[in-house]
Amino acid sequence: MTAVPKDALRELIALAQDEQALVQLLDLLSGKSKYKATHDSLILLRSQYYHAANQFKLGLIEFAELRRENTRIQQALLAYLDQLPDELQANEEEPPKRLVDTFFDGMMLIKGGAFVMGDIFNEGHAAEKPAHTVSVSDFYLGKHPVTQGQWKAIMGTNPARFQDHDLLPVEQVSWFDAQAFIRKLIELTGIHYRLPSEAEWEYAAREGGKNLRFGNGKNIANPAEINFDTREQWQKEYSLTGEFRKKTTSVDEFPPNALGLHDMSGNVWEWCEDDARPGNYQGAPDNGKAWTDFPRSGSRIVRGGAWNAKPADCRASYRNGSLANEKLGWIGFRLACSFQ
Repeated sequence: MTAVPKDALRELIALAQDEQALVQLLDLLSGKSKYKATHDSLILLRSQYYHAANQFKLGLIEFAELRRENTRIQQALLAYLDQLPDELQANEEEPPKRLVDTFFDGMMLIKGGAFVMGDIFNEGHAAEKPAHTVSVSDFYLGKHPVTQGQWKAIMGTNPARFQDHDLLPVEQVSWFDAQAFIRKLIELTGIHYRLPSEAEWEYAAREGGKNLRFGNGKNIANPAEINFDTREQWQKEYSLTGEFRKKTTSVDEFPPNALGLHDMSGNVWEWCEDDARPGNYQGAPDNGKAWTDFPRSGSRIVRGGAWNAKPADCRASYRNGSLANEKLGWIGFRLACSFQ
């Protein structure tokens, strides 16, 4: 086995100023990792850097933010080295193999902040009240609901009602099914995916807590931009009538909001981690975490509306719930994760 002095690696880290050098260094260190936990931490850093680089290439972040992410990863690598012996011994065996994580490439960084959650337009139901201030930490959220193609790649089945192609959202999955998918994905990738909290979901739907009615960044529900029940009997002053599709649509069919998120209103309801309970926001946490009971209740929060939902139900602040074991053709989910 070959000994690699830590001082030499520190110098390499300090000199890694571009994407290629940093990724090569992460690959090198992954090959020197003796323990599964340290290998996983390097995979995570590598995924985070790829994600930031992809966001920069898509024009979603500025170069200065990419540089900050580069610096953060360099500092994390130095901290990682500090925990290891003075000389790293290269493995005789290959590090544990992991699934090439295409899921993380589809995760959007949502910068945290404080916002007023709930019925900010004074047009909602009692469950949306009172409007209250919540602080949300940085997190990642899937740019679209989990697709049938993604579900099949992990679970090997397709439970969906509408199965025209793989870019349709998976539906007819219960909250428990979503959790089983997430557990398997964690096992395959080493990244701790989860469902978003209700507060995280609304914060992202409203583009970081802006005063917006719908999850696509608009205050009007337009059937050219959202898949919902457009019939005249449900029309509001903030909605237009038009084609009622009566089924799901591709997750990339409509433009995303300013955070790069598709289908935050309409197409399929999305499971959240929170328990659904009668009443309103009295007693809700103000830290952005999921509001759960012990023991857990039998119902969970769903958000966002669906292809068969009224425009009022597709508002970003609208709260709905479903039995956690229900498998319905209008409920799916999207992934979240955090790295604090």
